Amino acid sequence: MPEERARMAISQQADDEVIDVRAHALSMLELLLSAQAAAELHLVDKVCMTRLDKCVERLRALHALSKPEVVEEFVAVESSLPGLLRLLVYLQVEAADGLKDAICATHLQECVTALLQAHRLSAEELCVGEPQSCH
Repeated sequence: MPEERARMAISQQADDEVIDVRAHALSMLELLLSAQAAAELHLVDKVCMTRLDKCVERLRALHALSKPEVVEEFVAVESSLPGLLRLLVYLQVEAADGLKDAICATHLQECVTALLQAHRLSAEELCVGEPQSCH
């Protein structure tokens, strides 16, 4: 009996972890779709948009996130380019650390790098008004 209870507890813990990772992926996907809408407002180059698309597709495939589950029509709100870049950096860190998805993290990093180069911004300019976020 105690062995059976222990197995059930371990199984339940594993199920809970899968649900937590899926919920995290769903939240990230929603933020990523919002970032895509903002990127379109800023006429982001095709390389970056392709990287964002690949990350969206990857999250959907790896975490079985169906289209009806995620609102597809994100309304692009007025956002500054540094704000978009900060969101992409946040998503890159979450992909790498939170979801352990190095491929999606790399896509996001390549998008950030392309945007910084295209708009001739430095990483330090992303920290204007929020120096504590740069450390």
